[in-house]
Amino acid sequence: MTGIVKLPFPQPVEMGAPSQMPEADGTDVWLAAWRMIRRRLWLIASLVTLICLLALPAILALPKLYHAESRVMVTASPALALAAEDGRAVPPPTLDTEIERMLSNEVIDQVIADLKIATLPEFDPEPGAPALLQRLDAMAVAWGIRPARPAAETVQGGGPAEEVALRQRFRDRLTVARQGSGTVVTIGFTSRDPRLAQDVPTALLDAYRSQSRLRHQEDVRQAGLWMSAGIEAGRARMAEDRAALDDFMENSGLAEEEAEIQRRLALIETRQSDLEQERFLTRAEMQSVAAAIADRGLSATDEPEPLQRLRWELAQERREMNRLSQIYGDRSTQVTEKVQRVTAIETMIGDELQARLQVLRQRAEVQDGQARQLAQDADGVRMDLAAARTAAPVAQTLTETLQRQQQALSRMEDRYDALMAQGNVVPVVLDVLHPSTLLKGTVGPSRKLLLAATAVGGLFLALFAAAVVEMRDTTVRGHEQLALATRHVPVGLWPRFAQPERQGLPAAIAKRQSNRGTDRLRDAILMLECANGGRFPKILTVTAPDPGDMADPVAEWLALELAAQGRKVRLVKARGGEAPGTTPAAPLLLGAASASEPERVLLSDPAWRDEGDGLALPRRLVQQAQREDVLTIIDAPPILSGSGLRTAREGGEVLLVLRWGHSRRKAAELASALLARIGATQVHTLITDVDQRRHRLYGFQDRLSLSSQARS
Repeated sequence: MTGIVKLPFPQPVEMGAPSQMPEADGTDVWLAAWRMIRRRLWLIASLVTLICLLALPAILALPKLYHAESRVMVTASPALALAAEDGRAVPPPTLDTEIERMLSNEVIDQVIADLKIATLPEFDPEPGAPALLQRLDAMAVAWGIRPARPAAETVQGGGPAEEVALRQRFRDRLTVARQGSGTVVTIGFTSRDPRLAQDVPTALLDAYRSQSRLRHQEDVRQAGLWMSAGIEAGRARMAEDRAALDDFMENSGLAEEEAEIQRRLALIETRQSDLEQERFLTRAEMQSVAAAIADRGLSATDEPEPLQRLRWELAQERREMNRLSQIYGDRSTQVTEKVQRVTAIETMIGDELQARLQVLRQRAEVQDGQARQLAQDADGVRMDLAAARTAAPVAQTLTETLQRQQQALSRMEDRYDALMAQGNVVPVVLDVLHPSTLLKGTVGPSRKLLLAATAVGGLFLALFAAAVVEMRDTTVRGHEQLALATRHVPVGLWPRFAQPERQGLPAAIAKRQSNRGTDRLRDAILMLECANGGRFPKILTVTAPDPGDMADPVAEWLALELAAQGRKVRLVKARGGEAPGTTPAAPLLLGAASASEPERVLLSDPAWRDEGDGLALPRRLVQQAQREDVLTIIDAPPILSGSGLRTAREGGEVLLVLRWGHSRRKAAELASALLARIGATQVHTLITDVDQRRHRLYGFQDRLSLSSQARS
């Protein structure tokens, strides 16, 4: 006995996204990056190719550079031993110093002049058209951003700006370096001209020798002038000392006057003692006066009679002031007058004390001057006494001093003669170990290497651009990207149909053929039935978020397929257009052309409009579809348009059509939120116009990505 077993219809999960995405580990991150590169491979390849093509002319325009080197040994000249002094030889010049001299402005200027480097094109910053920097500088001057540079502009310490720039360009090509810890120096030069690269090291050595000789001769000349001036001064000083010695010997008869000198010294010392006592008394009196000035209650020593009378009067006034203050109070007129009188007397006392202090200071200054004069006289007398007592030793000392000056002058003359003999001897000897020779091949990176480096840099730039483009891509690529996938039912993922496939799909449906389009259409119907308990929804509203998201006539194809299956279908065109194959004068209820075609209804007629609802779906059409055994498919306007929401509200279940790579995720999520707000019974999602080759590079877990047909 056989029976019919009713199987449950589960919710479709083929196209759905999991409720919670697993956390990505390191492998998933690298896999996502690899997929991103494959998705944007055309952009990366195009940018790398474009960058390489743009850089290729500059790389090909780079000239070939040749490098020549020469090795020399730098040693001190043996002639320096002639300048020895007290058995110590003159230290030889250091190697670092000589390297700096090789790179000096004088040497480089001589090489530039000898080889006429200033006229060579590679050292001319403007051989023809100005370079980019010169153009920008000229534009800045023309627009007034930077003032024009004067023609005779100079750089501090380096001469004209053009010469400094030429010298710097030459230094950039020149290398002078020490090899190891020895005295060997390597001189190299890089140039576009191989002959110039080979001539510069030799010319640099010649210029260094010439400049070293000239510098040494100039140093010897300057030193000779200094030494000759010292010799002349020594001779003049020795002549003066000899004359002084002769005069001293002639006038050295001071022994007979020693008693007179002692008598004069005793008189001076007696006067100094008396003067010191006077100074002591004057200082004591000055201190007493200063104390009296500081404290008006004190009296100075030996005050004059007028000052004593002022002090007596001050005491009387103060007693009177105190008496009046006790009688009349501190603020009375009598007390105030007494205070003013006391203040005036104190001022007069202070003036008298200051005048006396000034007199005492003048007296002290006179006494100090006398003391200094007596001290000078005493010193002179003592010197005369000492000279008288030491006449012979002084004469001996003068003689010895004259002899030492003569010996020093003789040594200086010998050194001067030795210095003049070294005028034509250079202090440094250069031994050429290896003449200037070109190195094999050119220097610097090759064109292939530069092109490879450009390609690598372009690759990184292209990867960055691809990442930016990928981050800015907010369109729908799969159900898994949508936040609404957990509450909506995905029913299909349709590939992009070619124009012949789109045009031939209605005929294939009518003939019940099986191809890619009809298979996807029937799968979508199956998914809709599974989501609705095994039955196709009684009323299905087909809509999209935006007008451009409806790439395929989904409602038309669904109605054709259901009618071809023998079901009674009514296709309602609520998008404001007309049914395919009809004329503008068609009636409201077009009916079905055959039993295998759906009944078509146009809502553009005014009779089907509800009052105040515009093009919204009439409620009576819905009620008629619910009473009759007819599947109603409504081709509704976009959700985000004016009448889309009103149509979706009256149209039962909703099929939200999204266009792959065109529909915005934010727009889809907004449409989903609006449908949930108006209380749509069930919302299904369908993604159309999918690029299969690129879609499988996103790594989605759907049939279109995992099927072998999509990979082929």
